Amino acid sequence: MMTLKPEFQQMSQKELRTYALTHSEDEEALRIYMARLHNESGVIRQTGRLNEAKKPRFNRR
Repeated sequence: MMTLKPEFQQMSQKELRTYALTHSEDEEALRIYMARLHNESGVIRQTGRLNEAKKPRFNRR
């Protein structure tokens, strides 16, 4: 018995997120969700490494 895949492109961001979280074995859903996040305007992304040491700051007077 073959089940039909949902239409990911027709889902809202919230619907797709919920689907991807509840169907963690569905790599296609996760890829599409991550692509949407990457392309979403206004999203702040971490740059650099998380464990990067803080660089010293110099006070100017």
